[in-house]
Amino acid sequence: TNNTKFGVVDSTGVETIPSIYDQIGAFSEDKIWVKLGDKMGSISKTGQEIIPLIYDYVGNFKDERAVVVSKGKYGYCNADGKVAIPLIYDIADQFKNGIAIVRKSGKCGIIDVNGKVLLPLIYDTIDGFDNGVARVYRDKKWGYVDTNFKEIIPCIYERANFFRDGLCLLMLN
Repeated sequence: TNNTKFGVVDSTGVETIPSIYDQIGAFSEDKIWVKLGDKMGSISKTGQEIIPLIYDYVGNFKDERAVVVSKGKYGYCNADGKVAIPLIYDIADQFKNGIAIVRKSGKCGIIDVNGKVLLPLIYDTIDGFDNGVARVYRDKKWGYVDTNFKEIIPCIYERANFFRDGLCLLMLN
């Protein structure tokens, strides 16, 4: 059995977080995920509990939100460790620039940090934004949405590359 435990020391060698954890992440927004047994949570740089160690998974903080998973459902906790977005999703990505891609019942959409749905969960796939557009896949066809979450190019294409220099290659059958 592995008895290795993890903690954190400062540059003078003073232990700031005791070496009691089975796993420990990297600091993100001054918080760090920790694992004890089969449960995860998040603590501050001083070792104060932020997210209680009750989750099956806890991600890094980004945009003051951390993905949390319990019983196979995903949601988000805020910087105070409280559930900010209920654990109702089958998959939830880390936030980036205030938005995250989420999946529920096999369909993807985009939410903001308050859980407001910005792009309805009607797509089979959503790629991240690149050059102001995101490639989306629905009914076996590709299209694009813009940063206002409007479908600017309908999902009618068999193939759709990423935009480069304001142009992209599309294939219509």
